[in-house]
Amino acid sequence: MTLAYRTISYLRDNQQPLNLFLKGGVKLGGFVTALDGESLFLTRDGSTQLVFLDAIATVMPDNGFAADIMKELAENNGVNEKNKRSK
Repeated sequence: MTLAYRTISYLRDNQQPLNLFLKGGVKLGGFVTALDGESLFLTRDGSTQLVFLDAIATVMPDNGFAADIMKELAENNGVNEKNKRSK
């Protein structure tokens, strides 16, 4: 499971609003209501869009990423400071 997938899954599970920027520069906002290995449903104002994960360039929660959440996601994905330095 990738860090990107874990991050989007975390935001979905905690019902946090987010902004997605697609590779083409389009900004989409809303809540992730469903997620699988290839796509997600993004819902806003009663309208739902299917977004393919490989089209997403950036994910940004409305409130930003808290440092403790970033650390938890990174650690659960096998990334830590020691691994970062050795690359």
